[in-house]
Amino acid sequence: MGEQYRYDLKVAVGESSFAEKLGLRTVEVINEKDTVYGKDGISMKFRVNGRDFFAKGADWVPCELFEDRMTYDRYADILTSAKEANMNMLRHWGGGLFEHDAYYNICDSLGLMIWHDFMFSCAVYPSDQPFLDEIEAELNHQIRRLRDHAAIAMWCGDNECVGALGWWEVTRNNREFYTRSLDKIVKLRGKICAEVDPARVYWPSSPCAGPGDYQTDNWKEDSKGDMHLWSISKFAGPLSDYYKVRPRFCSEYGHSSLTSYASAKRYCAPWQADAWSEDMDVHTKEVTDGKRGNRIIADRLQLHFREPSKVSDFFYLSQCEQAMGLKVASEYWRTLEPACMGTIYWQLNDIWPGTSWSSIEYDGKWKQSHYHARHFFAPELVTVTPSETEGFIDIWALNDTGAKCDYTVIVKVWSFDGKVEREYSFGASPECSVAQKVATLGKKELLDGAGPDSRFLEIRMFAHDGREAASNSWLFTEYKDASLADATVKAEAVEEDGHWYVNLTTSAPAFFVWLSMPDIKGEFSDNSLVLYPDRPLKIEFCPEGKASFGEFAAKLKVMHLATTYAN
Repeated sequence: MGEQYRYDLKVAVGESSFAEKLGLRTVEVINEKDTVYGKDGISMKFRVNGRDFFAKGADWVPCELFEDRMTYDRYADILTSAKEANMNMLRHWGGGLFEHDAYYNICDSLGLMIWHDFMFSCAVYPSDQPFLDEIEAELNHQIRRLRDHAAIAMWCGDNECVGALGWWEVTRNNREFYTRSLDKIVKLRGKICAEVDPARVYWPSSPCAGPGDYQTDNWKEDSKGDMHLWSISKFAGPLSDYYKVRPRFCSEYGHSSLTSYASAKRYCAPWQADAWSEDMDVHTKEVTDGKRGNRIIADRLQLHFREPSKVSDFFYLSQCEQAMGLKVASEYWRTLEPACMGTIYWQLNDIWPGTSWSSIEYDGKWKQSHYHARHFFAPELVTVTPSETEGFIDIWALNDTGAKCDYTVIVKVWSFDGKVEREYSFGASPECSVAQKVATLGKKELLDGAGPDSRFLEIRMFAHDGREAASNSWLFTEYKDASLADATVKAEAVEEDGHWYVNLTTSAPAFFVWLSMPDIKGEFSDNSLVLYPDRPLKIEFCPEGKASFGEFAAKLKVMHLATTYAN
Protein backbone atom coordinates (compact mmCIF):
# COMPACT_ATOMS: atom_id res chain seq x y z
CA MET A 1 0.00 0.00 0.00
CA GLY A 2 2.99 2.27 -0.48
CA GLU A 3 6.08 3.24 1.46
CA GLN A 4 6.44 1.85 4.97
CA TYR A 5 7.15 4.69 7.37
CA ARG A 6 9.12 3.78 10.48
CA TYR A 7 10.30 6.21 13.10
CA ASP A 8 13.41 6.33 15.28
CA LEU A 9 12.61 5.61 18.91
CA LYS A 10 15.42 6.28 21.39
CA VAL A 11 15.28 5.90 25.17
CA ALA A 12 18.13 6.74 27.53
CA VAL A 13 18.16 6.23 31.29
CA GLY A 14 21.47 7.17 32.86
CA GLU A 15 24.19 5.34 30.95
CA SER A 16 21.76 2.78 29.52
CA SER A 17 20.13 3.41 26.13
CA PHE A 18 17.80 1.68 23.72
CA ALA A 19 16.94 2.38 20.07
CA GLU A 20 14.66 0.83 17.49
CA LYS A 21 12.55 1.61 14.42
CA LEU A 22 8.86 1.85 15.23
CA GLY A 23 5.93 1.66 12.82
CA LEU A 24 2.52 3.09 13.69
CA ARG A 25 -0.75 1.71 12.33
CA THR A 26 -4.13 0.38 13.36
CA VAL A 27 -4.99 -3.23 12.48
CA GLU A 28 -8.43 -4.74 12.98
CA VAL A 29 -9.80 -8.21 12.27
CA ILE A 30 -13.43 -7.81 11.29
CA ASN A 31 -15.83 -10.64 12.22
CA GLU A 32 -19.43 -9.59 11.52
CA LYS A 33 -22.51 -11.74 11.09
CA ASP A 34 -23.84 -11.68 7.54
CA THR A 35 -25.51 -13.78 4.87
CA VAL A 36 -23.54 -15.05 1.89
CA TYR A 37 -24.52 -17.49 -0.85
CA GLY A 38 -27.87 -18.00 0.81
CA LYS A 39 -26.61 -19.05 4.24
CA ASP A 40 -25.69 -17.35 7.48
CA GLY A 41 -22.03 -16.61 7.97
CA ILE A 42 -19.42 -14.45 9.70
CA SER A 43 -16.97 -12.27 7.81
CA MET A 44 -13.22 -12.48 8.23
CA LYS A 45 -11.17 -9.62 6.90
CA PHE A 46 -8.23 -7.48 7.90
CA ARG A 47 -8.56 -3.71 8.10
CA VAL A 48 -5.51 -1.43 8.20
CA ASN A 49 -5.89 2.24 9.08
CA GLY A 50 -9.59 1.99 8.27
CA ARG A 51 -9.14 0.29 4.88
CA ASP A 52 -10.23 -3.29 4.22
CA PHE A 53 -7.77 -5.21 2.07
CA PHE A 54 -7.62 -8.62 0.45
CA ALA A 55 -4.84 -10.60 2.14
CA LYS A 56 -2.54 -12.29 -0.38
CA GLY A 57 0.37 -14.43 0.60
CA ALA A 58 1.82 -17.74 1.66
CA ASP A 59 2.67 -19.73 4.78
CA TRP A 60 6.15 -19.22 6.24
CA VAL A 61 8.18 -22.17 7.50
CA PRO A 62 11.70 -21.98 8.96
CA CYS A 63 14.10 -21.11 6.17
CA GLU A 64 16.93 -23.31 7.46
CA LEU A 65 17.36 -26.49 9.47
CA PHE A 66 20.39 -25.05 11.29
CA GLU A 67 19.92 -21.76 13.15
CA ASP A 68 23.39 -20.42 12.38
CA ARG A 69 22.33 -20.29 8.71
CA MET A 70 19.32 -18.08 9.51
CA THR A 71 21.16 -14.92 8.51
CA TYR A 72 19.85 -11.47 7.68
CA ASP A 73 20.65 -12.03 4.00
CA ARG A 74 18.75 -15.33 3.96
CA TYR A 75 15.66 -13.72 5.48
CA ALA A 76 15.93 -10.68 3.19
CA ASP A 77 16.19 -12.80 0.04
CA ILE A 78 13.05 -14.85 0.74
CA LEU A 79 10.95 -12.01 2.17
CA THR A 80 11.83 -9.67 -0.70
CA SER A 81 10.76 -12.41 -3.10
CA ALA A 82 7.42 -12.53 -1.27
CA LYS A 83 6.89 -8.81 -1.72
CA GLU A 84 7.97 -8.97 -5.37
CA ALA A 85 5.21 -11.54 -5.94
CA ASN A 86 2.67 -8.94 -4.69
CA MET A 87 2.18 -10.62 -1.32
CA ASN A 88 1.03 -8.47 1.59
CA MET A 89 0.70 -11.13 4.33
CA LEU A 90 2.53 -14.20 5.55
CA ARG A 91 1.04 -16.77 7.87
CA HIS A 92 3.78 -17.71 10.33
CA TRP A 93 3.16 -21.42 10.76
CA GLY A 94 2.87 -22.90 14.25
CA GLY A 95 5.07 -25.89 13.42
CA GLY A 96 8.17 -23.74 13.18
CA LEU A 97 9.75 -21.33 15.64
CA PHE A 98 9.68 -17.74 16.84
CA GLU A 99 12.15 -16.21 14.40
CA HIS A 100 15.16 -13.98 14.97
CA ASP A 101 14.67 -10.21 15.20
CA ALA A 102 15.92 -9.72 11.63
CA TYR A 103 12.89 -11.54 10.21
CA TYR A 104 10.42 -9.24 11.95
CA ASN A 105 12.41 -6.09 11.15
CA ILE A 106 12.50 -6.95 7.45
CA CYS A 107 8.75 -7.66 7.42
CA ASP A 108 8.20 -4.24 9.04
CA SER A 109 10.28 -2.52 6.38
CA LEU A 110 8.63 -4.37 3.46
CA GLY A 111 5.06 -3.96 4.65
CA LEU A 112 4.55 -7.73 4.91
CA MET A 113 1.94 -8.35 7.58
CA ILE A 114 2.27 -11.46 9.75
CA TRP A 115 -0.54 -13.73 10.85
CA HIS A 116 1.49 -15.24 13.69
CA ASP A 117 0.70 -18.70 15.02
CA PHE A 118 2.03 -19.66 18.42
CA MET A 119 4.28 -22.71 18.29
CA PHE A 120 1.71 -25.48 18.55
CA SER A 121 0.91 -27.62 15.52
CA CYS A 122 -0.82 -30.82 14.40
CA ALA A 123 -0.83 -32.47 17.81
CA VAL A 124 -2.51 -32.85 21.19
CA TYR A 125 -0.63 -31.21 24.04
CA PRO A 126 -0.66 -31.86 27.80
CA SER A 127 -2.58 -29.47 30.01
CA ASP A 128 -1.12 -30.36 33.40
CA GLN A 129 0.08 -27.41 35.45
CA PRO A 130 3.82 -27.75 34.73
CA PHE A 131 3.17 -27.61 30.99
CA LEU A 132 0.73 -24.72 31.32
CA ASP A 133 3.44 -22.90 33.27
CA GLU A 134 5.83 -23.46 30.36
CA ILE A 135 3.26 -22.02 27.93
CA GLU A 136 2.73 -18.98 30.11
CA ALA A 137 6.47 -18.32 30.42
CA GLU A 138 7.09 -18.69 26.69
CA LEU A 139 4.21 -16.50 25.53
CA ASN A 140 4.86 -13.82 28.12
CA HIS A 141 8.42 -13.58 26.84
CA GLN A 142 7.73 -13.84 23.10
CA ILE A 143 4.72 -11.52 22.95
CA ARG A 144 6.57 -8.85 24.91
CA ARG A 145 9.59 -9.30 22.63
CA LEU A 146 7.58 -8.96 19.43
CA ARG A 147 4.52 -6.83 20.16
CA ASP A 148 6.09 -3.54 18.97
CA HIS A 149 6.49 -4.86 15.42
CA ALA A 150 3.99 -3.18 13.13
CA ALA A 151 4.03 -6.21 10.81
CA ILE A 152 2.30 -8.54 13.27
CA ALA A 153 -1.40 -8.37 12.43
CA MET A 154 -2.83 -11.12 14.63
CA TRP A 155 -1.85 -13.78 17.16
CA CYS A 156 -3.18 -17.27 16.42
CA GLY A 157 -3.18 -20.04 19.01
CA ASP A 158 -2.02 -22.99 16.91
CA ASN A 159 -2.07 -24.82 13.60
CA GLU A 160 -4.66 -27.60 13.21
CA CYS A 161 -4.74 -28.71 16.85
CA VAL A 162 -8.54 -28.80 16.70
CA GLY A 163 -8.36 -31.15 13.75
CA ALA A 164 -5.81 -33.30 15.58
CA LEU A 165 -8.53 -34.28 18.06
CA GLY A 166 -9.95 -36.53 15.36
CA TRP A 167 -6.74 -37.93 13.87
CA TRP A 168 -5.99 -40.79 16.26
CA GLU A 169 -8.04 -43.57 17.77
CA VAL A 170 -7.16 -42.56 21.31
CA THR A 171 -8.36 -38.97 20.79
CA ARG A 172 -11.50 -40.03 18.92
CA ASN A 173 -12.42 -42.45 21.70
CA ASN A 174 -11.74 -39.86 24.41
CA ARG A 175 -12.87 -36.74 22.57
CA GLU A 176 -14.38 -35.04 25.62
CA PHE A 177 -11.20 -35.44 27.68
CA TYR A 178 -8.89 -34.09 24.97
CA THR A 179 -11.29 -31.26 24.13
CA ARG A 180 -11.24 -30.13 27.77
CA SER A 181 -7.45 -30.29 27.70
CA LEU A 182 -7.27 -28.15 24.56
CA ASP A 183 -9.81 -25.74 26.02
CA LYS A 184 -7.47 -25.05 28.95
CA ILE A 185 -4.63 -24.19 26.56
CA VAL A 186 -6.83 -22.08 24.28
CA LYS A 187 -8.13 -20.03 27.21
CA LEU A 188 -4.69 -19.60 28.78
CA ARG A 189 -3.23 -18.29 25.53
CA GLY A 190 -6.15 -15.88 25.16
CA LYS A 191 -5.72 -14.65 28.72
CA ILE A 192 -2.02 -13.93 28.15
CA CYS A 193 -2.72 -12.08 24.88
CA ALA A 194 -5.38 -9.94 26.57
CA GLU A 195 -2.98 -9.01 29.35
CA VAL A 196 0.21 -8.50 27.37
CA ASP A 197 -1.01 -7.28 23.97
CA PRO A 198 -4.69 -6.28 24.26
CA ALA A 199 -4.76 -4.30 21.00
CA ARG A 200 -4.29 -7.41 18.86
CA VAL A 201 -6.90 -10.05 18.10
CA TYR A 202 -6.28 -13.56 19.43
CA TRP A 203 -7.51 -16.18 16.95
CA PRO A 204 -7.94 -19.49 18.84
CA SER A 205 -6.66 -21.87 16.15
CA SER A 206 -6.18 -22.19 12.40
CA PRO A 207 -8.47 -23.21 10.92
CA CYS A 208 -11.39 -22.19 13.12
CA ALA A 209 -14.68 -20.33 12.92
CA GLY A 210 -13.44 -17.47 15.08
CA PRO A 211 -13.15 -16.30 18.69
CA GLY A 212 -15.33 -18.43 20.93
CA ASP A 213 -15.79 -21.15 18.29
CA TYR A 214 -12.81 -23.38 17.69
CA GLN A 215 -14.65 -26.70 17.33
CA THR A 216 -16.40 -26.13 13.98
CA ASP A 217 -14.82 -28.31 11.27
CA ASN A 218 -13.21 -25.63 9.14
CA TRP A 219 -11.80 -28.07 6.64
CA LYS A 220 -15.39 -28.27 5.41
CA GLU A 221 -17.08 -25.11 6.76
CA ASP A 222 -16.51 -22.17 4.42
CA SER A 223 -19.09 -19.64 5.64
CA LYS A 224 -17.12 -18.26 8.60
CA GLY A 225 -13.60 -18.02 9.94
CA ASP A 226 -10.54 -19.30 8.10
CA MET A 227 -10.36 -22.52 6.14
CA HIS A 228 -7.71 -25.11 5.26
CA LEU A 229 -8.42 -26.96 2.00
CA TRP A 230 -6.43 -30.08 1.09
CA SER A 231 -9.06 -32.44 -0.29
CA ILE A 232 -8.32 -31.51 -3.92
CA SER A 233 -4.54 -31.59 -4.29
CA LYS A 234 -3.77 -34.44 -1.88
CA PHE A 235 -6.27 -36.76 -3.57
CA ALA A 236 -5.63 -35.59 -7.14
CA GLY A 237 -9.08 -34.10 -7.60
CA PRO A 238 -9.92 -31.99 -10.67
CA LEU A 239 -9.10 -28.31 -10.37
CA SER A 240 -12.74 -27.55 -11.16
CA ASP A 241 -13.50 -28.70 -7.60
CA TYR A 242 -12.05 -25.41 -6.35
CA TYR A 243 -15.11 -23.68 -7.83
CA LYS A 244 -17.29 -25.60 -5.34
CA VAL A 245 -15.61 -23.98 -2.31
CA ARG A 246 -16.27 -20.35 -1.35
CA PRO A 247 -14.28 -19.52 1.79
CA ARG A 248 -14.33 -16.31 3.77
CA PHE A 249 -10.55 -16.65 4.15
CA CYS A 250 -8.43 -19.63 3.07
CA SER A 251 -5.23 -19.74 5.11
CA GLU A 252 -3.86 -23.04 3.80
CA TYR A 253 -4.15 -24.75 0.42
CA GLY A 254 -1.40 -25.97 -1.83
CA HIS A 255 0.02 -28.16 -4.57
CA SER A 256 3.34 -29.96 -4.22
CA SER A 257 5.99 -30.04 -6.91
CA LEU A 258 9.51 -31.20 -7.51
CA THR A 259 12.41 -28.79 -7.57
CA SER A 260 14.04 -27.85 -10.84
CA TYR A 261 15.93 -30.72 -12.47
CA ALA A 262 19.20 -28.79 -12.07
CA SER A 263 18.60 -28.48 -8.31
CA ALA A 264 17.80 -32.18 -7.97
CA LYS A 265 21.17 -33.06 -9.51
CA ARG A 266 22.83 -31.07 -6.72
CA TYR A 267 21.03 -32.53 -3.70
CA CYS A 268 20.80 -36.07 -5.07
CA ALA A 269 23.51 -38.18 -6.59
CA PRO A 270 23.42 -37.17 -10.30
CA TRP A 271 22.27 -40.65 -11.35
CA GLN A 272 19.53 -40.47 -8.69
CA ALA A 273 17.96 -37.27 -10.09
CA ASP A 274 14.78 -39.10 -10.94
CA ALA A 275 11.29 -38.77 -9.46
CA TRP A 276 11.31 -42.43 -8.38
CA SER A 277 14.83 -42.85 -7.04
CA GLU A 278 15.78 -43.70 -3.46
CA ASP A 279 17.53 -40.34 -3.01
CA MET A 280 14.48 -38.47 -4.25
CA ASP A 281 12.20 -40.52 -2.03
CA VAL A 282 13.94 -39.40 1.16
CA HIS A 283 13.74 -35.79 -0.05
CA THR A 284 9.94 -36.01 -0.34
CA LYS A 285 7.87 -34.78 2.59
CA GLU A 286 4.32 -35.62 1.56
CA VAL A 287 2.56 -38.88 2.43
CA THR A 288 -1.23 -39.19 2.13
CA ASP A 289 -3.05 -42.47 2.82
CA GLY A 290 0.24 -44.31 2.42
CA LYS A 291 0.94 -42.77 -0.98
CA ARG A 292 4.24 -40.90 -1.40
CA GLY A 293 4.21 -37.35 -2.70
CA ASN A 294 5.80 -38.14 -6.06
CA ARG A 295 3.03 -40.63 -6.80
CA ILE A 296 0.42 -38.01 -5.88
CA ILE A 297 2.09 -35.52 -8.22
CA ALA A 298 2.05 -38.11 -11.01
CA ASP A 299 -1.67 -38.69 -10.45
CA ARG A 300 -2.33 -34.95 -10.77
CA LEU A 301 -0.18 -34.63 -13.90
CA GLN A 302 -2.27 -37.29 -15.63
CA LEU A 303 -5.31 -35.03 -15.28
CA HIS A 304 -3.74 -32.21 -17.29
CA PHE A 305 -0.73 -33.22 -19.36
CA ARG A 306 0.50 -35.87 -21.75
CA GLU A 307 3.13 -38.37 -20.70
CA PRO A 308 6.49 -36.56 -20.49
CA SER A 309 9.13 -37.58 -22.99
CA LYS A 310 12.13 -37.53 -20.60
CA VAL A 311 13.01 -37.44 -16.91
CA SER A 312 13.63 -33.68 -16.72
CA ASP A 313 10.16 -33.04 -18.21
CA PHE A 314 8.52 -34.62 -15.16
CA PHE A 315 10.21 -32.01 -12.96
CA TYR A 316 9.10 -29.20 -15.27
CA LEU A 317 5.51 -30.46 -15.55
CA SER A 318 5.20 -30.84 -11.78
CA GLN A 319 5.90 -27.12 -11.47
CA CYS A 320 3.41 -26.35 -14.25
CA GLU A 321 0.72 -28.25 -12.34
CA GLN A 322 1.57 -26.54 -9.06
CA ALA A 323 1.27 -23.15 -10.74
CA MET A 324 -2.07 -24.13 -12.30
CA GLY A 325 -3.54 -25.32 -9.00
CA LEU A 326 -2.55 -22.22 -7.04
CA LYS A 327 -3.67 -19.97 -9.89
CA VAL A 328 -7.13 -21.51 -10.29
CA ALA A 329 -7.90 -21.40 -6.56
CA SER A 330 -6.41 -17.94 -5.91
CA GLU A 331 -8.02 -16.22 -8.87
CA TYR A 332 -11.42 -17.76 -8.27
CA TRP A 333 -11.44 -16.76 -4.61
CA ARG A 334 -10.42 -13.24 -5.57
CA THR A 335 -13.53 -13.04 -7.77
CA LEU A 336 -15.53 -13.58 -4.56
CA GLU A 337 -14.31 -10.26 -3.08
CA PRO A 338 -15.60 -8.92 -0.70
CA ALA A 339 -17.23 -12.14 0.63
CA CYS A 340 -13.79 -13.77 0.55
CA MET A 341 -11.01 -11.50 1.76
CA GLY A 342 -7.87 -13.59 1.93
CA THR A 343 -5.90 -16.43 0.37
CA ILE A 344 -2.65 -17.68 1.87
CA TYR A 345 -1.22 -20.71 0.13
CA TRP A 346 1.01 -23.42 1.55
CA GLN A 347 3.90 -22.67 1.36
CA LEU A 348 6.37 -19.87 0.58
CA ASN A 349 9.80 -21.35 1.29
CA ASP A 350 11.67 -24.55 2.11
CA ILE A 351 13.70 -25.64 5.14
CA TRP A 352 15.71 -28.12 3.04
CA PRO A 353 15.87 -29.07 -0.65
CA GLY A 354 13.36 -31.57 -1.99
CA THR A 355 9.85 -32.18 -3.21
CA SER A 356 7.48 -29.86 -1.35
CA TRP A 357 4.67 -27.33 -1.60
CA SER A 358 6.96 -24.27 -1.66
CA SER A 359 6.91 -21.70 -4.47
CA ILE A 360 10.55 -20.77 -3.74
CA GLU A 361 13.20 -23.46 -3.79
CA TYR A 362 15.55 -23.95 -0.85
CA ASP A 363 18.34 -22.04 -2.62
CA GLY A 364 16.04 -19.07 -3.26
CA LYS A 365 15.23 -19.81 -6.90
CA TRP A 366 11.65 -19.08 -7.90
CA LYS A 367 9.56 -22.00 -9.08
CA GLN A 368 7.04 -21.44 -11.86
CA SER A 369 4.30 -20.95 -9.27
CA HIS A 370 6.05 -17.93 -7.75
CA TYR A 371 6.12 -16.17 -11.12
CA HIS A 372 2.43 -16.96 -11.48
CA ALA A 373 1.76 -15.63 -7.97
CA ARG A 374 3.18 -12.28 -9.08
CA HIS A 375 0.29 -12.17 -11.58
CA PHE A 376 -2.59 -13.76 -9.64
CA PHE A 377 -1.79 -11.61 -6.59
CA ALA A 378 -1.27 -8.43 -8.61
CA PRO A 379 -3.41 -5.46 -7.49
CA GLU A 380 -5.08 -5.40 -10.93
CA LEU A 381 -6.40 -8.71 -12.26
CA VAL A 382 -8.51 -9.98 -15.12
CA THR A 383 -9.59 -13.62 -15.07
CA VAL A 384 -12.10 -16.22 -16.26
CA THR A 385 -14.27 -18.61 -14.25
CA PRO A 386 -17.04 -21.03 -15.22
CA SER A 387 -20.45 -19.39 -15.03
CA GLU A 388 -23.25 -20.68 -12.86
CA THR A 389 -25.09 -21.26 -16.14
CA GLU A 390 -23.89 -24.42 -17.88
CA GLY A 391 -22.01 -23.75 -21.09
CA PHE A 392 -21.01 -20.17 -20.20
CA ILE A 393 -17.97 -18.46 -18.70
CA ASP A 394 -17.63 -15.22 -16.72
CA ILE A 395 -15.01 -12.53 -17.26
CA TRP A 396 -13.93 -10.72 -14.08
CA ALA A 397 -11.98 -7.52 -13.38
CA LEU A 398 -10.43 -6.52 -10.04
CA ASN A 399 -8.67 -3.42 -8.81
CA ASP A 400 -7.16 -3.49 -5.31
CA THR A 401 -4.96 -0.42 -5.80
CA GLY A 402 -7.26 1.92 -3.88
CA ALA A 403 -7.42 4.29 -6.87
CA LYS A 404 -10.46 4.36 -9.14
CA CYS A 405 -9.73 3.38 -12.72
CA ASP A 406 -11.73 2.66 -15.86
CA TYR A 407 -10.55 -0.24 -18.02
CA THR A 408 -11.15 -1.81 -21.41
CA VAL A 409 -11.15 -5.60 -21.42
CA ILE A 410 -10.27 -7.29 -24.72
CA VAL A 411 -11.15 -10.98 -25.20
CA LYS A 412 -9.60 -12.79 -28.17
CA VAL A 413 -10.37 -16.29 -29.37
CA TRP A 414 -7.16 -17.82 -30.73
CA SER A 415 -6.57 -20.98 -32.70
CA PHE A 416 -3.53 -22.91 -31.53
CA ASP A 417 -1.81 -22.34 -34.86
CA GLY A 418 -1.77 -18.60 -34.15
CA LYS A 419 -4.83 -17.03 -35.77
CA VAL A 420 -7.28 -14.69 -33.97
CA GLU A 421 -10.75 -16.05 -34.80
CA ARG A 422 -12.97 -13.66 -32.81
CA GLU A 423 -12.58 -10.56 -30.66
CA TYR A 424 -14.72 -8.83 -28.02
CA SER A 425 -14.38 -5.57 -26.08
CA PHE A 426 -15.96 -4.60 -22.75
CA GLY A 427 -15.74 -1.71 -20.31
CA ALA A 428 -14.92 -2.28 -16.63
CA SER A 429 -14.77 -0.05 -13.54
CA PRO A 430 -14.30 -2.34 -10.50
CA GLU A 431 -14.43 -0.76 -7.06
CA CYS A 432 -11.54 -1.35 -4.67
CA SER A 433 -11.63 -4.93 -3.29
CA VAL A 434 -14.95 -5.67 -5.01
CA ALA A 435 -14.77 -8.03 -8.00
CA GLN A 436 -16.73 -6.92 -11.07
CA LYS A 437 -18.26 -9.39 -13.49
CA VAL A 438 -17.47 -7.80 -16.86
CA ALA A 439 -19.27 -10.21 -19.16
CA THR A 440 -20.83 -13.66 -19.45
CA LEU A 441 -19.99 -15.42 -22.71
CA GLY A 442 -21.28 -18.66 -24.20
CA LYS A 443 -18.72 -21.30 -25.13
CA LYS A 444 -20.74 -22.23 -28.21
CA GLU A 445 -20.56 -18.67 -29.53
CA LEU A 446 -16.86 -18.38 -28.73
CA LEU A 447 -16.00 -21.66 -30.47
CA ASP A 448 -18.24 -20.88 -33.47
CA GLY A 449 -18.37 -24.48 -34.61
CA ALA A 450 -14.77 -25.35 -33.79
CA GLY A 451 -13.79 -28.04 -31.31
CA PRO A 452 -12.78 -27.11 -27.75
CA ASP A 453 -9.37 -28.68 -28.43
CA SER A 454 -8.60 -26.15 -31.19
CA ARG A 455 -9.22 -22.80 -29.46
CA PHE A 456 -8.17 -20.83 -26.38
CA LEU A 457 -8.85 -17.36 -24.97
CA GLU A 458 -6.53 -14.44 -24.39
CA ILE A 459 -7.86 -11.74 -22.04
CA ARG A 460 -6.15 -8.36 -21.67
CA MET A 461 -7.15 -5.40 -19.53
CA PHE A 462 -6.06 -1.87 -20.46
CA ALA A 463 -6.30 1.25 -18.33
CA HIS A 464 -7.80 4.44 -19.78
CA ASP A 465 -4.29 5.74 -20.61
CA GLY A 466 -3.49 2.66 -22.70
CA ARG A 467 -1.40 0.91 -20.05
CA GLU A 468 -1.80 -2.87 -20.03
CA ALA A 469 -2.93 -3.49 -16.45
CA ALA A 470 -3.36 -7.28 -16.56
CA SER A 471 -3.58 -10.24 -18.92
CA ASN A 472 -4.59 -13.89 -18.73
CA SER A 473 -5.44 -16.97 -20.79
CA TRP A 474 -8.05 -19.72 -20.58
CA LEU A 475 -8.47 -23.10 -22.30
CA PHE A 476 -11.73 -24.83 -23.19
CA THR A 477 -10.19 -28.22 -22.39
CA GLU A 478 -7.20 -29.76 -20.62
CA TYR A 479 -3.74 -29.16 -22.07
CA LYS A 480 -3.34 -32.88 -22.78
CA ASP A 481 -6.36 -32.75 -25.12
CA ALA A 482 -5.50 -29.42 -26.79
CA SER A 483 -4.03 -29.41 -30.27
CA LEU A 484 -0.95 -27.41 -29.33
CA ALA A 485 1.21 -26.28 -32.22
CA ASP A 486 4.82 -27.43 -32.45
CA ALA A 487 5.94 -23.88 -31.80
CA THR A 488 9.51 -22.76 -32.38
CA VAL A 489 10.48 -20.54 -29.45
CA LYS A 490 13.72 -18.58 -29.70
CA ALA A 491 15.52 -16.91 -26.81
CA GLU A 492 18.29 -14.44 -27.62
CA ALA A 493 20.44 -13.05 -24.80
CA VAL A 494 21.44 -9.39 -25.19
CA GLU A 495 23.30 -6.91 -23.00
CA GLU A 496 22.27 -3.26 -22.93
CA ASP A 497 23.83 -0.62 -20.65
CA GLY A 498 25.00 -3.29 -18.25
CA HIS A 499 21.61 -4.99 -18.04
CA TRP A 500 20.95 -8.52 -19.26
CA TYR A 501 17.87 -9.25 -21.34
CA VAL A 502 16.32 -12.11 -23.25
CA ASN A 503 14.39 -11.42 -26.46
CA LEU A 504 11.68 -14.06 -26.84
CA THR A 505 9.85 -14.90 -30.09
CA THR A 506 7.64 -17.78 -31.20
CA SER A 507 6.19 -19.14 -34.43
CA ALA A 508 2.89 -20.10 -32.75
CA PRO A 509 1.24 -19.72 -29.32
CA ALA A 510 3.45 -21.40 -26.72
CA PHE A 511 2.45 -22.19 -23.12
CA PHE A 512 4.45 -22.30 -19.88
CA VAL A 513 7.44 -20.81 -21.69
CA TRP A 514 10.22 -21.32 -19.16
CA LEU A 515 13.60 -19.62 -19.11
CA SER A 516 16.18 -21.29 -16.90
CA MET A 517 19.63 -20.32 -15.72
CA PRO A 518 20.82 -23.13 -13.44
CA ASP A 519 24.31 -21.88 -12.57
CA ILE A 520 23.76 -18.14 -11.97
CA LYS A 521 21.69 -16.99 -9.01
CA GLY A 522 19.04 -14.43 -9.95
CA GLU A 523 15.51 -14.07 -11.29
CA PHE A 524 13.80 -13.10 -14.52
CA SER A 525 11.35 -10.20 -14.69
CA ASP A 526 8.73 -12.69 -15.93
CA ASN A 527 8.66 -16.41 -16.63
CA SER A 528 6.40 -19.41 -17.15
CA LEU A 529 4.30 -17.40 -19.56
CA VAL A 530 2.16 -17.62 -22.69
CA LEU A 531 4.04 -16.35 -25.74
CA TYR A 532 2.21 -15.17 -28.86
CA PRO A 533 3.42 -14.99 -32.48
CA ASP A 534 4.28 -11.53 -33.86
CA ARG A 535 4.45 -10.23 -30.26
CA PRO A 536 8.06 -10.48 -29.07
CA LEU A 537 8.81 -10.12 -25.37
CA LYS A 538 11.85 -8.62 -23.71
CA ILE A 539 12.61 -10.22 -20.34
CA GLU A 540 15.27 -8.91 -17.95
CA PHE A 541 17.49 -11.18 -15.87
CA CYS A 542 18.83 -9.69 -12.64
CA PRO A 543 21.91 -11.65 -11.48
CA GLU A 544 22.94 -11.83 -7.84
CA GLY A 545 26.65 -11.96 -7.10
CA LYS A 546 29.49 -12.30 -9.58
CA ALA A 547 28.69 -13.59 -13.05
CA SER A 548 29.59 -12.79 -16.64
CA PHE A 549 27.21 -12.06 -19.47
CA GLY A 550 29.08 -14.56 -21.62
CA GLU A 551 28.29 -17.33 -19.14
CA PHE A 552 24.67 -16.20 -19.02
CA ALA A 553 24.31 -16.22 -22.81
CA ALA A 554 25.97 -19.63 -23.11
CA LYS A 555 23.92 -21.37 -20.41
CA LEU A 556 20.48 -19.79 -21.03
CA LYS A 557 17.84 -22.40 -21.78
CA VAL A 558 14.20 -22.15 -22.87
CA MET A 559 11.43 -24.73 -23.09
CA HIS A 560 7.65 -24.78 -23.33
CA LEU A 561 4.83 -27.26 -22.85
CA ALA A 562 4.84 -28.74 -26.36
CA THR A 563 8.55 -29.64 -26.03
CA THR A 564 7.60 -32.24 -23.40
CA TYR A 565 5.47 -34.19 -25.88
CA ALA A 566 6.87 -37.58 -26.87
CA ASN A 567 5.40 -37.16 -30.36
